[in-house]
Amino acid sequence: MELSRPKRRFGALGVFWNGGMIALIGVAAVVDNVQAFVELTPHHPETLWIGMACAIALSALAIVISLWQSQRSPTGRIADAVVAAALGGFAGFLLGHITAERITMAMDFPAGHITRAPAALVIDAIYTKGAQHHIDTRGVTLDISPADFAFIQAHRRPDNQNVGDRIISDGWFCADVALETAGKAVRVLRRLPGDSIGLCADMKPLLLPGSRIIVDTVVSTGEAK
Repeated sequence: MELSRPKRRFGALGVFWNGGMIALIGVAAVVDNVQAFVELTPHHPETLWIGMACAIALSALAIVISLWQSQRSPTGRIADAVVAAALGGFAGFLLGHITAERITMAMDFPAGHITRAPAALVIDAIYTKGAQHHIDTRGVTLDISPADFAFIQAHRRPDNQNVGDRIISDGWFCADVALETAGKAVRVLRRLPGDSIGLCADMKPLLLPGSRIIVDTVVSTGEAK
């Protein structure tokens, strides 16, 4: 007796579309992870709007393709469309947002117009996620080395308390960085090299013109370490 083949869930286009969205999410995550710099100023809220517009567009297209290609019952078709819309929306947001960020950074930092100067960012909090240690500095998240995280743990204020899994700094620690500037645009490396964390008591505060990012011009070489 000939066995019947199980009915396919999607047509070829549906399979290709969903696989493409999953692959796009993976590629976007890798591209975002290897981005070397974080732009401190100016702020570009339009990159979020571009990401949202792309998310809506791909979600709508995903719903159409899923309803057309799904070979399940009406209820199953709706479920497939919801899943496809979620995949398409997430992929669309990552694609639009990351692409817009790369374009705006390239426009803000044209080749041949970039200068570099030593400075230090005031750290608000420190936390660990997975195997990576991070610092929050005025809304910007940067990665630090295990050695610098150990330095922070060894030099905390006596009265310092954790808030959940976060070590609160409130200006006690600063990150020694190399700021790259082009006009009014400022950026810094996302992953700081080792020996980048010191005590803010050794540094002189400075407010960047036209920005909400507080930095410190380095006036010592970190003898506190």
